[in-house]
Parts: sequence; structure tokens; C-alpha cells
Amino acid sequence: MAAKFSRSGGWTTSREYPACSRRRRISLFPRRHASGRDSPATLANAAAQDDDRRTATRHLAFSETAISRSPAESGESWAAHYSPGRWAHESGMILSRPGDLDAAEDHLHLALDIHGLDRRRTRAIVLADLGGVRLRQRDMDGTLSAWNEFIECADGIRSVKVRGAVEDMRLRLNRFHGTAVAEELRHKADQLMA
Repeated sequence: MAAKFSRSGGWTTSREYPACSRRRRISLFPRRHASGRDSPATLANAAAQDDDRRTATRHLAFSETAISRSPAESGESWAAHYSPGRWAHESGMILSRPGDLDAAEDHLHLALDIHGLDRRRTRAIVLADLGGVRLRQRDMDGTLSAWNEFIECADGIRSVKVRGAVEDMRLRLNRFHGTAVAEELRHKADQLMA
């Protein structure tokens, strides 16, 4: 069985989240999990990786409740490490894994509304992810529109995450070979990577 490192912190496998879930019944949100390990967000991520939509959604709801009740200071609770925009983005990506693409798109739009223009790098990554979700929905116009916004937003940003998103987008643009908009995006992406 392959193990994956989750963005929420810690290694997850398909066998790990049920065991974490059983431990969670004993202690809902223990302080010792300030790093996010075994938190409902980690459990939601693990469930989504296993295509268990029901469990992922349940843990997302637990996480949302914990985040809304979290203390203002980081370190007291894993939930204090999440801003509303960061949580909307992560929720959208968790929901996209098992295929709840409409809900994922809604969460990514919420993240864009929350992030606004104050954090260009974060906004760029959310736009790249939105393009990926729309591609899975087979919304070609929406995909190209989101990726065009992503390229414009990413211009001038030096980030490993942004470079990775540009590379991913360039690979996926191969599906649109011969389309004028795709060729223009590919050219802009090439300039961005230079």
C-alpha cells in the first residue's frame, strides 16, 4: 500500500484514517494535535485520497466547526492555523479528490472571494486549482478562463508552488492542441517559466 504525505501534516495511507477515526472518538480535538496530525482535516484528506466521500465530508464538517470555534492564537489548536480562505481552498481540494466537483468549485470560488488581491501567490494557486477542477468537469471554456487568470496573476511571482502549477497546466494544455486560446496560454506559460 502506498503512503502519501498529506498537506495537512503527516503520512496517510488508506489503512491509517480508520484507525485515526477510532482514536478520534475518544478525544474530539485534543491539544496534543496542534500540528494537525490526526485532526479532522487530516482525516478528511485521508478519506478523500481513498475516495470515501461520506467520511471525508463528515470530517470536513467536524473541521469547519473546530475552525469556527478555534482560539485566535496559533499553537493552542490545530484549527487556529487555518484562515477562512485557506480552509475554503483546502476544503475545495479535498472535495475534488472523490469527485464532488460542484462543491469543490464552490469552495474555490469562496477562497478567491476571501483571498481577494492581498495574497497574489495564494490567489494564483487557487486559480490554477480551479482550472483543474473545471477541466475534470469538462468545462473547457471555464478551464481556459481560470488558467488565463492564473497566468496573469502569477506573472512576477517566484515560487516553487507556482512553477509546479504552471508545469501542470502546460501538460494539461496538450488536450487543447490547435486551439488559439490554448496556444496563447502555452506561450504565456513559456514566458513565465523563462
